[in-house]
Amino acid sequence: MLKPFYELRNEIADFIQIKNKPLSELNDPKRICDLAFLVDLTGYLNDFNLKLQKQGQLVNDFYSHLKSFQNKIRLWEIQMLSGNSYHFTTSSAYENIAYARYAEGLKLLSEQFLNRFSDFKNIEVCFNLIATPTKSNVQNAPIHLQMESIEIQENSHLQSKFEDVELCDLYKKYLEEDHFTQLRKFARKLICAFDSTYKCKQFFQMMKVNKSKHRTRLIGDNWKTLYVFVSVELIQTSTDYFPKFKRSSVSLFNFRSLE
Repeated sequence: MLKPFYELRNEIADFIQIKNKPLSELNDPKRICDLAFLVDLTGYLNDFNLKLQKQGQLVNDFYSHLKSFQNKIRLWEIQMLSGNSYHFTTSSAYENIAYARYAEGLKLLSEQFLNRFSDFKNIEVCFNLIATPTKSNVQNAPIHLQMESIEIQENSHLQSKFEDVELCDLYKKYLEEDHFTQLRKFARKLICAFDSTYKCKQFFQMMKVNKSKHRTRLIGDNWKTLYVFVSVELIQTSTDYFPKFKRSSVSLFNFRSLE
C-alpha cells in the first residue's frame, strides 16, 4: 500500500486541502524522503516474502533465500553509511537523505532477522547436508549420519545423479533404504515438515478467500470440498516420502464423517 500512496501523494495532499484538513507531513521534504525509503524497503521485503511462498521448495531453498536477503541488508547498511543509496531508487531522487538514520534502521532490521531465524542458523549444517550431500563437510555432520555421508561422497554414480536429478528424487530413488537408512530418515523429516506446512497455509488461504461479508461461515459442500482437497494434498506429501506408510496414511482421514 505504501507505493500507491507515495505515487498519489500530491493528489492526496490536494484533496485533503480542499476538505480543509491539511496534513503538513505531505509537504515536509524530510518526511517524504523517509516515505520514499520505506517504499523501496517494503518492496524488497515483499519480493522476499513472495520467494518464500513459491510451491515445491525445500527447506534448503527457504534458507538460501533467507541468507541472501540478510546479506543484502548488510550490504545496504554499509552503503548507506558511505552515502550510497544506489539500490534505493525512489529515495535516491532526493537530496536530503538521512544516510546515518537509514543505516541504523537497516541494522535493526538485520538484528531482527538474526533473532527471529536463530533456530535456522543453529541447524545450518543439517540444511547443507541435505542440499549438498556429496560436498558437505562430514566432520560437521551429525554423528549418526557421518558414515553414510562418506559413502555418498565416495560413490561416483551418486555424485553424477546429484547433478542430473531433483533433490527429492535423489533421496527417493537412488539412495537405497538398506544402505542409507539414517540419511533417508533425516531427509524425510525436513522435507515433509515444511511441505505439509505449505499445504496447511494454502488451505487456510482458501478458507479466507471463500469467506466474505455475505458468507461468514463455511458449511455444507463448501467446507467438505476444501477439507477433502487439503487432506488429499497432505496424503500425497506423506506417501511421496514415506512409501511404507502409503496404506495406513489414507485411513487417517475419514471422508465418510463429512457426509
